Amino acid sequence: MTKRNSIIDIVTHEDCYVAFLDILGFKEVVENNSHKQLQLFYESIENYVFNDFDSFGHLKNDIIDSNISCYFISDSIFLWSNDKSNTSYLHLAVLVKRIMVGGFMADLPLRGGIASGALTIKKTALGNTLFGKGLTNAYLLENKQEWSGCIIEQGIIDAVIHKNDECAQYIQNTPIFVKYNVPLKKGLNENYWTLNWPLILVRDNEELRKMFEEKGKKTNNETVLIKIKNTIDFYNDCISKHGDFREEYILNRSNK
Repeated sequence: MTKRNSIIDIVTHEDCYVAFLDILGFKEVVENNSHKQLQLFYESIENYVFNDFDSFGHLKNDIIDSNISCYFISDSIFLWSNDKSNTSYLHLAVLVKRIMVGGFMADLPLRGGIASGALTIKKTALGNTLFGKGLTNAYLLENKQEWSGCIIEQGIIDAVIHKNDECAQYIQNTPIFVKYNVPLKKGLNENYWTLNWPLILVRDNEELRKMFEEKGKKTNNETVLIKIKNTIDFYNDCISKHGDFREEYILNRSNK
């Protein structure tokens, strides 16, 4: 008989990329929807993500063959790479962006952070355990923001670009990441590299606002209204600066 605390598998990455995402307003979603509806919400995100992983038409690796793992639990989504290569970073970032857009499409705005550090994944007969500085760093980044968006730990993009490989050139030649004066809690702002999710989400301001209201979420308090405004401001800023790139991308995708 297998003991409940028996270790089935344990893997430690001394340094890898980790992402943590949180579904905003999830408490109200759970309270105001049936369990069957919750299942459908998750399925809609998963279907959007995995049906079209190569978001820019340039990343040809299938997600099954990539070095990224993903774990959904309640309102939290964890992703991590098996190493700290530029390819793994780009795959992780693109997948996070797909999940974020899938969340918007399901009227479940997400907030996230991408960081680096050690991570241990332990599987036992009792269940799975994830812990390490990489996960803690990603969580702290996610929790400090006041919008639906995803910021990247300071120094990661510079380190990736410094390697000057194909992934670094791709990042430099496409606006997949943008620097932005990110709205933080307590009315603070700080300049971060962010995921440019507006590149693959075509919505107007009113449609974006409604995404925060659907599924029984409450938007009648100041904190939520600030998040909505900050998210719409970021969306409009990205489109004003990179609208031509987005239109070209959409045209190329529609011709395939």
